[in-house]
Amino acid sequence: MRLILHVGTHKTGTTLIQDSLFRHRADLERQGVHYSIPTGQLRVTKSAHHGLFRGLSRFGAAERAALESYRASALGSGAHTLVLSAESLMQSVDADERGTWEERRARYLARLAEYLAPFETEVIVYLRRPDSFAVSFFKERAARSTSPITFPEMVADLKRHYVYQPRIEDFRRAFPKVTVRSYEAASASGLIADFVEQTRIPTIPVSAGRSLRSGVSVRASHWLMTAKQYEELASPFRWRFALEANATHFADPRGTTFWSSDEERSRFYMAMVKDLDEASFWDGPGRGGQPIAYDAYDFAADEQAFKMWWSQNRSRQMARVHLGLMAFAEPLGVEVAQLAVLTQYYRLGIKGRAPEPQFA
Repeated sequence: MRLILHVGTHKTGTTLIQDSLFRHRADLERQGVHYSIPTGQLRVTKSAHHGLFRGLSRFGAAERAALESYRASALGSGAHTLVLSAESLMQSVDADERGTWEERRARYLARLAEYLAPFETEVIVYLRRPDSFAVSFFKERAARSTSPITFPEMVADLKRHYVYQPRIEDFRRAFPKVTVRSYEAASASGLIADFVEQTRIPTIPVSAGRSLRSGVSVRASHWLMTAKQYEELASPFRWRFALEANATHFADPRGTTFWSSDEERSRFYMAMVKDLDEASFWDGPGRGGQPIAYDAYDFAADEQAFKMWWSQNRSRQMARVHLGLMAFAEPLGVEVAQLAVLTQYYRLGIKGRAPEPQFA
């Protein structure tokens, strides 16, 4: 049985690919392509296989039994191709903390190769220009994480995320075929179309309303990170406001950046691609943008804007929580009508209350 192993990397449209595969899994199954998400303890997200590969990391008795069951089910599905997708594989290590990170990584990859031995595995990975990836990753941390960190701290602490060549070599040692693609080039021509072409699976349409999701702005990232210094200000509604206000309150017509200078950005880029076989994917680091200056006055103004937005959008945001919509997700299909009805219910006080955000 052929296996397509999609390993990311992070911030290269993985959610879009996974969502498209999951939403069209029945059509794919009819054409001999199996895309199923494990249940029980191996299920972490709705449309990706992070839980499956986390089980390989922990690898206790319960995980081993669940992993064996999932593999047997896939092999017995009658399909000719299995697709697995999890960007976490780029950094996964053995949960046993003995040894260095590299030693734990080696143990994990050996276990992964053994687990996938019954399949004819083909790996596909998309790479994003490292300086662009760092910016996007910081925006994601600003939106999702619970603890504050500065951009320079994140760049220094997570260096192995941006040095691609060792991770690519990991997979080349373990599997006979590894396809490396440029995220920027694939996005320009259509990421899903590129994934389908490279993996030779049946065409899958991009679900209506689904696209590469946008991140928060540079200023919004600083607002979110500043709020994380105060535990009582934590709220998922802040992420939603940051996205909705990208083109209004957080609009950035001058173009600001996290990098202190073009020279700093260039040094980072050159260090990250120095030994990368695929460095020719990009002409060089991005340019332009003034280093952002963010102070207490900016934070106070952003807090006031958030407070006003909340007063105007409270019922709709409560309804979104009720439907289980992530901050970046838009309602689709029947969700549109459900959201409208629930919003009205919350406005009239028919539904209960969700945790209200606090303001500085």
